[in-house]
Amino acid sequence: MVMPSMPTSNWPSFTADETEEITDLELRIGNVFNQEIDAYITGKKSMDQWSELVDALKAQGTERLEEIFNQAYDRIR
Repeated sequence: MVMPSMPTSNWPSFTADETEEITDLELRIGNVFNQEIDAYITGKKSMDQWSELVDALKAQGTERLEEIFNQAYDRIR
């Protein structure tokens, strides 16, 4: 399968420090997400508990990850 090329002019680039932090944050966030999401899919956890997952993801750095992406995007605007 051939993947379409992504336009690079609108895609932010990251500094070495940002890349390192993104890698760490994505690993931590992904671990929590992967551990918890099946419980919601299978019904073991109620959607009434969804905010607990959101809080757990925030505790792992989702807001910081968003901040890094926004800062990088701002550099190309």
